Amino acid sequence: MTCAQNFSLALIAGSLLTGCMIPQPQSEPVVAENNAQYDQISHELASLCAVVAAAADRTQTQLSDGVETKLTDLGEELSTIRAQVAACSAPPEMQPISCDSPDPVVMHDERMVVGEVEWVTIEPPGFVLNARIDTGAQSSSIHAENLTQFERDGDDWVRFELTIEEEVQILERPILRHVRVYQQSDKEGSRRPVVEMRVIVGNVADTFDFTLADRAHLEHDMILGRNFLTDLALVDVGRQYIQPLPE
Repeated sequence: MTCAQNFSLALIAGSLLTGCMIPQPQSEPVVAENNAQYDQISHELASLCAVVAAAADRTQTQLSDGVETKLTDLGEELSTIRAQVAACSAPPEMQPISCDSPDPVVMHDERMVVGEVEWVTIEPPGFVLNARIDTGAQSSSIHAENLTQFERDGDDWVRFELTIEEEVQILERPILRHVRVYQQSDKEGSRRPVVEMRVIVGNVADTFDFTLADRAHLEHDMILGRNFLTDLALVDVGRQYIQPLPE
């Protein structure tokens, strides 16, 4: 039922409720005036109802649009939060770690790079010591004590001691040749045996000639000279321990 119909019923009910007296007939001019007022009021009421209905429609539309927009925004925020929570909950991707994997050997082209001082393994007995890289020395040398030369099967051999961190190891090697070693305290030089020793530096594991010499007064127990470096290594004198520590 429309607003105008509701208003008409209200007027009729009001007339009935005003009393039981029957209204007296009115003259035609009065009736015509009342009809005109009624029509005017009905028209104004209809216009007012139309305005109210339009306002209600606009309000409903605005509310619906606002709610829909808000729900969309909340849905996007929820999706973002879920993604963040999933990223925080997932364990980070870990690379497998092998305790047995050695550090990589530093290379330049096909040659190993060594510094002024490097770790060296002597095999046997498996001693690890630090050696000074000496590009001015033709041959390599190692500190040896209590040298005793003897003959075995017609060949010259030498027995000597290597001491690393108070651990003494007695080795025997055949003598390849003898060289004269000159020191500041020994102007005439002393005759020293040359033997083969197997050493490991970086990715190089091979046998090289070493002079057995008394290096107790020197800082390093071993020198790696050009007989080791040639065709195998490049020297960076500004660095130390470039290659990994042997296992």
